[in-house]
Amino acid sequence: MNKLILFFSAIFFSVVASAQSPACNGAVDLNSTNAFQGAAQSPDPVVDYGCINTNGQYVWYGYFTVCSPGNVTISTSTGNSSIDVDLVVWGPFVTTGILCSQLTAGTVAACDTMGGNGESVTFSAPIQGLTYMVAVVADSNLWVPLYNTAGSTAIFNTPCSTWTNCFPNAGYESLCYVTVDSATQEYKMIWNELAGNPASHFGILKADYLGIFQEIDTVHVTSMSEYIDVSADPNVHTEQYAIMTYDTCGTFWQASGTYIQPVFCQSSLSTQGTVNVAWSGYFDGNMNGPAYYVVYRGATPATMVSIDTVANFVNYYTDVNPLIGTSYYKIGVALYAACVPMRLQQSAQTNYFVQSFSNAAPITVVGIGENSLQEVSLFPNPSDGNITVKNLNSVSTMRVYDLTGRVVVQQQLHANGTQQVSLENLESGMYSFTIESETGFFREEVVIRR
Repeated sequence: MNKLILFFSAIFFSVVASAQSPACNGAVDLNSTNAFQGAAQSPDPVVDYGCINTNGQYVWYGYFTVCSPGNVTISTSTGNSSIDVDLVVWGPFVTTGILCSQLTAGTVAACDTMGGNGESVTFSAPIQGLTYMVAVVADSNLWVPLYNTAGSTAIFNTPCSTWTNCFPNAGYESLCYVTVDSATQEYKMIWNELAGNPASHFGILKADYLGIFQEIDTVHVTSMSEYIDVSADPNVHTEQYAIMTYDTCGTFWQASGTYIQPVFCQSSLSTQGTVNVAWSGYFDGNMNGPAYYVVYRGATPATMVSIDTVANFVNYYTDVNPLIGTSYYKIGVALYAACVPMRLQQSAQTNYFVQSFSNAAPITVVGIGENSLQEVSLFPNPSDGNITVKNLNSVSTMRVYDLTGRVVVQQQLHANGTQQVSLENLESGMYSFTIESETGFFREEVVIRR
């Protein structure tokens, strides 16, 4: 069930009833009725009805949500002893919007075909807050089957929304932090769950290109309070994430402004052979930033070490002594609040630093201590954009860098002694001109003057 959730700073939380019916035609909410109602359907060939033989049969669908812990017995009857009915239950499911697409052999929870005009199944521990699908299959459509429950679990005639224990009296749960996971290189998010809240599961929200948060997945309350988004690419751009809590009454809510945007890091080569590292700020919707940033560098993403620490208002760093060859840079974010993915955090676990990490941005630095292609020369310099390169003795690669270290021109040069190069498309300014071949390296600063 996809929901589009808009965050408004003036609203502290939102509560929305999740009363959407399943896709199966005629399916009824069994939390508020004791009959399946309506006309029967023909068995669906894509649905697995468990132990029931559906040849020549008629089907009624319903669904219910478990509102409290306990046990439950589900039964059905027609009041006509000549009609045979069978009963099948699927689940549990976290939403009702896509139930009919999940009625498979793997989701059959119980099935009864003992015969006669009444069947029943018993669950010793249905999962509170989750939804189950029910189907009654009969050999006649003359009677609409009845539905009954027994046991200590609250289901029938007790709408979950009226339960007072569903009020989030411990506050509103939100993300602790988002990081690039070192094992998967994907975005990983963690949240601290609050004691006293009747949560059943959590919805994972991600902002689209319009800034609207859309639910992309759910995590059950019995799982670790963490999630990895494999659909994002931290090396392309940053994302914004949030969570919303589904309670055991079938509603969901969230704290306003509690989204997090992790750091996105980029590296570039300057004309002086240094490496410029820039990154976006780490913040949440309440503008809570980091204590400070840590700059990491390494020959591989797995061997990166800290090389410097900068204040939380700084988003730029120049490495004046970079590694020669390909290396990687990433930013660590030192936060004030500890965040450990486990159920019911201890209140003593506060005021600890925890680090969120950006993506690892690669850069290649060529050693330029001396020009080994000493016979190569270029002129004129300054130039209007038309440059002559002399004494080329081998096939070479020419690159032109602007002042930010970005490659603005790249082309192959032939081994024909002298070659004309056009830089007429470049604006006036200073550029770094490099030639690299199997036999050596050449570099010179070139001024383009119109």
